[in-house]
Amino acid sequence: MRSEIKRDIAPACWPWIFFGLTFLAYTWSTPFRDLYSLEARNALIAKEMLERGLSLVPTVIGRPYPDYPPLYFWLEVLFSWPLGHVTTFSAVLPSALAASGLVALGFYLGREISLRTGWLTAIVLATSPGFWLNGSRASIDMLLAFEVTLAVFLLYRGSEEEDPVRRRCMDIGAVLAMIAAFFSKGPIGLVLPGGIWGGCLLFERRWQGLIRFILMMSILGLICVGAELLAVWHHGGMDLVNEVIRSQATGRIGKESNHSIFYYPCYLLSAIGPWWLWAIAAALSGLKRGPRALAQLVPGHPVIRLALVWFLLVFCLFSLASSRHGRYLLPLFPALALLISVAIDRSITTWDLGRLRKVLLSLDGLFAISLLSGWAIYLFFPIEHVISLEWMIVWSCVMSLGWALIQRLTQQALRPIALTAMLLTIGLSGFSILVEPVLSRQESGRPFVEAAESMVDQDIPVVLYRIHPDKNGVKYALYSHRLPEKLRFCPSPERLESLKESYMLVGYKRDIEKLRDSFKKNRVRPLTKGLIHRKEVAAYLVSKHFLKR
Repeated sequence: MRSEIKRDIAPACWPWIFFGLTFLAYTWSTPFRDLYSLEARNALIAKEMLERGLSLVPTVIGRPYPDYPPLYFWLEVLFSWPLGHVTTFSAVLPSALAASGLVALGFYLGREISLRTGWLTAIVLATSPGFWLNGSRASIDMLLAFEVTLAVFLLYRGSEEEDPVRRRCMDIGAVLAMIAAFFSKGPIGLVLPGGIWGGCLLFERRWQGLIRFILMMSILGLICVGAELLAVWHHGGMDLVNEVIRSQATGRIGKESNHSIFYYPCYLLSAIGPWWLWAIAAALSGLKRGPRALAQLVPGHPVIRLALVWFLLVFCLFSLASSRHGRYLLPLFPALALLISVAIDRSITTWDLGRLRKVLLSLDGLFAISLLSGWAIYLFFPIEHVISLEWMIVWSCVMSLGWALIQRLTQQALRPIALTAMLLTIGLSGFSILVEPVLSRQESGRPFVEAAESMVDQDIPVVLYRIHPDKNGVKYALYSHRLPEKLRFCPSPERLESLKESYMLVGYKRDIEKLRDSFKKNRVRPLTKGLIHRKEVAAYLVSKHFLKR
């Protein structure tokens, strides 16, 4: 009896174990690295809220930040509150949870077709390089992707549900997910799920449901936009309202694009990685089997039709926008992973045994090369590694154990897929512990900021000379022990001359070297040098109390 219960429970537990492992994979390297790039701004906004209290209007260095609503920053504050300060882990946690949740939703979407398709969707999504890297960083777009996917999934399940009570609960859940999406990234949080589900209803010619859905989305949009603009107006008046409208809506269209029209196709090729090869091989295998196999490629299941509409709408929508960044495409990753998984699933049973063995042998060779490459980088590459030898041993053992378990537990037809996912896990986790910690320290400037401020008293003002407050100034403010509004940004030597008190001068080395004539009027003591955004910076203590007569 006990063994029967275990057999019943085990299949239900495996997906949740997998989701937990994805969360661990996205977060385990956070203690070794700093926040940098866009993460620094997100974390600084949370830091200011943690010091002053939650706000409906985010601020950066004391100035309103109109680009995004506050939900992601509230979550950062929530996870940072127990420690009393923002850490890399607390800043990444909302994004990592959203990424693991997306993997779960991908599994349940694929399971609507078959259990194997569900697993394939989860595996392809979790190990796609672009998805993994965004899931392990403080990414607002990952939270948006989770909320959009949750809304679409609940709308689909609600449409298939016969019980009116459960259907109503799913519709309410979808509305709440869309409200959360709006307060994560503005109007696009309503446009994406509304366009995806509305496009699906249109594609299937469900006119009555489409009319009701359009009416519901119109009311929801008016409520969300009105609530946000009212809060913004109360905070900063009509000037701030106009800035929010421009930043979140009108400013993203009608301008010259920052990347070419080929940017997104090229990005998706790199973001999905080798899964494209499996999908293309599956499609070619289907075509070789003749017209009947070709007919099977036509989407017959409603989830496949939904995924097609989903992918095309999100891709075309962001391709028309002026601002193009790879992270914007995160909401289409679940649909793309499902389509790739369907193609692979339909071809797994037809793989030639001899060719399959050659593929497995090649993957075993790549596994050995990957492990050896990681150790070669650690032992021989001339960079200052952050992790210890013990962590490298743990990494090697965990990866080897995973590889051995796949060889022992998976079916031969599924083994190439599992080994491909494991190979991606080795490479991406290796990057996370070998490369990203070093890169993040050069980018973030944390070692420099902490070293410079440890050499002066807390009451000494910090003057950032020719450092832009919205760029590298954000990185300095994040790791500074001073309140962000206490930092002074000085764009010219004349402004430096007007200062009447002693201060710590921070600037790019090349800019400070041009101030030698100005230094002659004061007593100047060099403090330390370092890197911010991989640029050389230096800190000096400038004393106004020792003016030369």
